[in-house]
Amino acid sequence: MGKITDQGLSKVAKEDGEVTLTAFKKPHSFRTYDEKVRNCLMCRDPFMSTWPGERICARCKKSAAWRNALSES
Repeated sequence: MGKITDQGLSKVAKEDGEVTLTAFKKPHSFRTYDEKVRNCLMCRDPFMSTWPGERICARCKKSAAWRNALSES
């Protein structure tokens, strides 16, 4: 029996040729992001963003307005 890893999927190869999927793993990103000060899209206060898609500060994400945004639309 040998272990085969292919694009984040972990498989176990059996002697009879059957391959069984054992676990899903999230692919690792090779990108690196620099932290950057951005303005929050809700309160406009500056905050330290850890990646380009982070545009809402932690304080606003804890607010009821953020948590309930989907239920209001």
